[in-house]
Amino acid sequence: MSSSYHVHVPLQIIQLNSCNLPNPT
Repeated sequence: MSSSYHVHVPLQIIQLNSCNLPNPT
């Protein structure tokens, strides 16, 4: 159970970071 939570946290953080990051368009 702990492992699942540990994996879910970084995934959400990465997605948030991607959205915050400025697109190179």
